[in-house]
Amino acid sequence: MADRGRWSGRGGRGGPGRGGPGRGGPGRGGPGRGGPGRGGPGRGGYSQPASASASTFKQNGQVHQPSQHIAQLEEQSMAGDLQTSLQKMSLTEKTLIPARPGYGTKGRPVKLWTNYFELLPTEDAPFNRYAIHFKEEPKPGATKDKNAEDQGPKGRKLERLVHLLLEQLPKVPLATDHSSTMLSTRPLGFTSKEFLVVYHSEGGSGPDSKSPKFRAKVEFTGTLTFGALLAYLQSTDMTVDRPGIKDEIIQATNIVLGHSMKAKSDILIKKTKGPRNKYFPTGKSSNLVEHWMLSSGLEAFRGFFMSVRAATGRILLNVQVQHIIAWEAQPLLDLMRKFRSEKMRWEEANRMIAGLYVHVSHLKNRLKRIEGLATPLDGRGTKDPPQVPQWGATATEVKFCKDNQYISVADYFQKQHKIAVHGPVVNVGNRKNPIYMPSEVCTIKLNQDYRNKLSPDATAEMIKHAVRRAPVNAQTIVSNGIGLLKHNSEAMLNTFGVKIDPSMIVVSARVLPAVNPEYRGGNRANPSDGSWNMRNVTFARGANQSALRWSYVWIKVNGYGGRFSRISEVATCVNKFHSMLGKCGIAVPKAVVGTELDLQDAQDPVPQIGAFFAAQAKLLPKTKLLLVVLPNTSSVIYNAVKRAGDIEFGIHTVNVIADGRKFAKAIQDDNPQYFANVALKFNLKLGGQNQELRPADLGFISEGKTMLVGLDVTHPAPGSTSSAPSVSSIVASVDNRLSQWPADVKLQKGYTEMIEGLQEMFKSRLRLWQSRNSQLPEEILIYRDGVGESMYSLVMTKEYPLIRAACQEVYPAPKTKAGIPSITIVICGKRHHTRFYPTDEDSADARTGSPRPGTVVDRGITETRVWDFYLQAHSALQGTAKPCHYVVVHDEIFRRRAFKKARDGRSPGQHAQDDLEALTHAMCYMFGRATKAVSLCPPAYYADLVCDRARRWLSRVFDDKATSASEGEARSEEVQVHKDLKDTMFYI
Repeated sequence: MADRGRWSGRGGRGGPGRGGPGRGGPGRGGPGRGGPGRGGPGRGGYSQPASASASTFKQNGQVHQPSQHIAQLEEQSMAGDLQTSLQKMSLTEKTLIPARPGYGTKGRPVKLWTNYFELLPTEDAPFNRYAIHFKEEPKPGATKDKNAEDQGPKGRKLERLVHLLLEQLPKVPLATDHSSTMLSTRPLGFTSKEFLVVYHSEGGSGPDSKSPKFRAKVEFTGTLTFGALLAYLQSTDMTVDRPGIKDEIIQATNIVLGHSMKAKSDILIKKTKGPRNKYFPTGKSSNLVEHWMLSSGLEAFRGFFMSVRAATGRILLNVQVQHIIAWEAQPLLDLMRKFRSEKMRWEEANRMIAGLYVHVSHLKNRLKRIEGLATPLDGRGTKDPPQVPQWGATATEVKFCKDNQYISVADYFQKQHKIAVHGPVVNVGNRKNPIYMPSEVCTIKLNQDYRNKLSPDATAEMIKHAVRRAPVNAQTIVSNGIGLLKHNSEAMLNTFGVKIDPSMIVVSARVLPAVNPEYRGGNRANPSDGSWNMRNVTFARGANQSALRWSYVWIKVNGYGGRFSRISEVATCVNKFHSMLGKCGIAVPKAVVGTELDLQDAQDPVPQIGAFFAAQAKLLPKTKLLLVVLPNTSSVIYNAVKRAGDIEFGIHTVNVIADGRKFAKAIQDDNPQYFANVALKFNLKLGGQNQELRPADLGFISEGKTMLVGLDVTHPAPGSTSSAPSVSSIVASVDNRLSQWPADVKLQKGYTEMIEGLQEMFKSRLRLWQSRNSQLPEEILIYRDGVGESMYSLVMTKEYPLIRAACQEVYPAPKTKAGIPSITIVICGKRHHTRFYPTDEDSADARTGSPRPGTVVDRGITETRVWDFYLQAHSALQGTAKPCHYVVVHDEIFRRRAFKKARDGRSPGQHAQDDLEALTHAMCYMFGRATKAVSLCPPAYYADLVCDRARRWLSRVFDDKATSASEGEARSEEVQVHKDLKDTMFYI
């Protein structure tokens, strides 16, 4: 009889989750807030470097200087008179991506460390490059479908095959990406050759007659040299453009850099779709290991991202601190016990362990992949399906048919292997054809990263260790990061004629002056560290709607409603909030008497919330806005509210929290700031404008001839269902004050990088501008988010033609023939690994040790042939501030305007660079729902918020708790905003 008290309980359903929508930046799935953690320091522990309390970082007690040689190359590349500048502009207009017009001059000069190290040639050794391709040999007697496409081996099997292939090659220094490319310092003696590789697992007894055989074809594809790339980067002739050689040599150097680390069993490599260049030392004996335990059998490691990059005059190595969550190598039975002690539901445990690899002890050298726990759905539709009474069933409960009779897993293992088992059973086959293993015979394989959402406890513990002041991270990079390279990669790099300068480089930077947002009556805010308050000011333009009908609803979960105990208390808070609306300049009547909604199922609130909105629409048919008082930060409830309001009923919703230090506590603590922050959203949703900038700060935008556009695409996150789509969005300004940013959103095939419905989306923005201004814009400035470096050219070949086609349809023919509108496209990069660290206290944020808000860098780590800059407009709340990387991929506005300006000692190129940097910085003070400068230029930020809102509407396919029953295909009508909201900032 099963020990049901110990194993079979399903656990409670659990209350609504703590993780919900945050107030921070536009991250796509970072850690939630969580509660106190359970884990403690693990092996290796962590002791703060001596400089942990220092306000700035110093390497070996010294501060270095920017390279004068690099500065001279940069100046020489930009040198020339007006005629030369015109020639450069004409030249770069013929290329796909425009070259840098100049370097910026505005702002207070400062010097910053940056997490880059120079790679130096010791000799011009050749990189002989070979391509590798594997093809499996057909088994004797087997027939193969001629129409079947040969996918070739992948993943761990491919890595193992490359290792086995290397054993057959000449004994010369070789480096490989363990996938498709190999490099050698000397020719291998052939241009193309095939090898027979017999596959067998590592640590096994070797191949046997049943081992699969592969034909490995190795082909010579050319010779590269480090010196050729250096010569290109040191050339000041802007007409020389060799992007192919740059990409190839950088790729080759990255292969040499990572070869040894990827071959080490004590270094965990993060699995990604792109380059695998994140390395985490995990060996117990290594003094480079930084590690701590989390709950649920997980552990965290600190490691490093490492990647080679090209810059003016030199080749650099970018090194940045990274963190990874991994499974602790332990008996699976111990993990199951931890799940039970944490009162985890078996459905949640099933989601966590799916895809986990385990060693099985009763079979020699066998590694198995867990499909999940044994479930009642296993083998459905097959003859004699297994008998599984419930999720988490034990070895005595799970039975399968053998020799025409059912036998329990426990009895089978006792009879067949003389092993007594009683714990939960896992499936190492698949759902249709399950293969069961008791947890007693399974041990979790070392170095497996965990990719799902963390629990609140684990999240809190992770944040406690991972978020550190900037100088501490800088010290970790120069000690452990470079130490990891020296210990593992230095010898191979030296073999290929490359060495690492261990000194972190210093670059020249500038701090742009803070912008002063204006409120009604010309009252100007005075930001301090990029932040200000609204004391004694009113919104620039309040949403004055004397006939507005708005109400409120207090949502409870099984009687729990946060800090409130009765609806009258909620009404008192709402009245206080209404008073704050008036102080902020929003003239609206008092709220209609509210109601309460008690949810009976917090895990599936959609039916009840939908029914409430339907009843509200009948009872108060002209309700335009609902203040929704939530009991906690449950994302499930939040998502259901937004879907009902935005899509189904066309009612604006402003959500506040009745739990913790939120809505209810604001009145108790007399905290008007919280009410004012909520009023920011209230005003924008109803068409108002919170703050504005002076024409001098907005530059040519204030002329009223330029429309600003934000574009974004977001993709399914780990844990999404297989049918989850990608989401694309567009926002655009409607006037010269940048008061409102209405949006449009579309679905497209998952992981499609370019925006497929862009032409129609763009036409809708042009027509809205035209309806508000009685004319079409003469210029369009686009900030495009969500594009990786490898996709820049696709923006020009795929999206730019669609934008032009939209203009051709909307603008009169004489305008388009005259080149109107002029278009500039700027890519906003957030997923990079560049960081900056102040060299002196005057340029450091006292709280985090990061640079001050307004810091801009366009020298030292950039290229003369690329028009880009890094801007840190914001002040980080904690940790190291992350700048945004802006790259111009097309320009018809800034350089042409620069040539028309009066000369003041600056070249037209400097004018163009200064104007773009200053405008981008100024707009970061115009993010409507905050009284602080933000990290991402608002057009892109707003587009990101629209994508996030669409993901919430479609949580059934994006949520990592989604089940197969809820999957289905996402439909376009599920993201079609209600007609009453479509030209508003519903998403804010």
